[in-house]
Amino acid sequence: MSWQQRNKRFSGMRLAKRGVLTVMAVLLLLASGCTDKSADGGHAGQTGGADGAGGGLQDDAGTASGDQTKGGRDGLPETPPEDDSDLPLDEQLASLAETGAPVADLLNFVRMFAGQASPAEMSAMLQILEEKQLEQIFALEDRFYEEAGIQEELLNWYVKLERLPKAADLPDGPAKRLLEDTEAGGYKAETAEGMFFPVIDYAVYKEFRSRATEDMQAYIDLMAKESDEPAVKDAALVIPWEEVARRALACESFVAAYPDSPRAAMADRIRKDYTYITFRGIDNSPLFEREGGPAVEAALSAFKKVLETADGTADSRYLSDLREFVRLIEAGGGRQTDAVRAFQEKVTEGLLDDYDEQYENLGRHMDRKGLRGRPFLFSRPLL
Repeated sequence: MSWQQRNKRFSGMRLAKRGVLTVMAVLLLLASGCTDKSADGGHAGQTGGADGAGGGLQDDAGTASGDQTKGGRDGLPETPPEDDSDLPLDEQLASLAETGAPVADLLNFVRMFAGQASPAEMSAMLQILEEKQLEQIFALEDRFYEEAGIQEELLNWYVKLERLPKAADLPDGPAKRLLEDTEAGGYKAETAEGMFFPVIDYAVYKEFRSRATEDMQAYIDLMAKESDEPAVKDAALVIPWEEVARRALACESFVAAYPDSPRAAMADRIRKDYTYITFRGIDNSPLFEREGGPAVEAALSAFKKVLETADGTADSRYLSDLREFVRLIEAGGGRQTDAVRAFQEKVTEGLLDDYDEQYENLGRHMDRKGLRGRPFLFSRPLL
């Protein structure tokens, strides 16, 4: 496939990724009850990120200051500012974020004062960081696509290393600088269809897990698993079907345990994604060998194993639906009968509506049928 063909194919993926990111950002902003003032700060954050997620703080003249690779840079205090010393640390971070500071500076602030933060302050700071990462990722993403030679060089290193490259792997040059900025902002490079783009690296949040509130600890566990072990690439599952069910149950359990958590909405969003995959499959990992045909044995066996080993989830709506799904398949001789198809439509109805609504709001003129079921999990498009 030529680079021209890759770029043409990937243009649709970029739109899908941005829709997913926007849905996630909206969920987080609504859950956190952000004010209009915070939203204005977010626009400034995107502008700041355009020069690189790892760029320095901007002075009054708008010029970058400080070393891009070391903590405690010029413009970032080693201790809380005296004028703000009575403010909670999360409020200080919010003030810094409203200046349009790059997320690298926000992450450095969290690291600098982690030892002084209460669990509530730490959780609030991580929420601010995550929201700003989602805002600034668009400008960083553009650099992956628009800076000359970046995609080719990253692909060459990906093939050579047989893994995704990191900044430390690369010689000095534009690609290394881009990955340095990516990692400084708490992101990492991911790939789909031979193209590379940034995603939030939730493994970074593990640094602060023990200092956070119980619900934020559980949220970090959920998101770090998604970040460390992506479920889907190139419209195909890269985790076992059993793991799909386990992750759906984990998200369902999070919402049940922490219904008032600021991150309950995002956990529920991920639950819907995994529920959709469970009952509908995805393009390159179907549940049935063909329309009306036999069930894929690996999927059916995995679902049976989950049902047999499920413990402490008697009230699980997901398990109840999964049990009925397996029963209907077996009653139909292991095939996708009309009854099975009707059940699939019933249990997945509306699960992707917020994605579809977001595409409409963005005015995307895309093939609706082609998108159905593809957007999934914070910027990893199922294309």
